[in-house]
Amino acid sequence: MSTHPLIFVTIEGHCDDIGTKEYNLALGLRRAKAVGKFLMEQGIDKTRLTMVSFGKERPEFLEHTKKARQLNRRSITIVAVNQGS
Repeated sequence: MSTHPLIFVTIEGHCDDIGTKEYNLALGLRRAKAVGKFLMEQGIDKTRLTMVSFGKERPEFLEHTKKARQLNRRSITIVAVNQGS
């Protein structure tokens, strides 16, 4: 990203299905912010980052197993290029 200034990213935080909706939204945001903090520590300007949480609302795996819950605890980084105005 440091050599491509037109790239912006959205970082999504996701959680498993354990806990309340509010708890998981807060946890997902902390997860997304941790990734954002790492990118900022690498010199990426925070104006190029958007961090959101979906909590437990968008599971990748629908099973209620230990493995599925582990896989649903994740962050996803979506890359976009600013085409200008």
